[in-house]
Amino acid sequence: MGKMVSVQDLRTLLGPSDDDLVISIINTGASRGDVLKAIHYLEHTTCNEQELRNMMGPKAYQVYEILQAEQDQNEQE
Repeated sequence: MGKMVSVQDLRTLLGPSDDDLVISIINTGASRGDVLKAIHYLEHTTCNEQELRNMMGPKAYQVYEILQAEQDQNEQE
């Protein structure tokens, strides 16, 4: 299990991001690896929700849900 992802790591991985998004991810206790996994699955998967939960682990899945919600919101704007 890796150490928690830092704000600086998140800014590097996500690019310009809303502070609330960064705080939400930090609050999950996710590691940098969890965030990378969530980004990968967000960009490259067609799996259903249950398959994702089983493959990703709880923290990575939490980050995935946060990023998915952010992506959905941005698409609606």
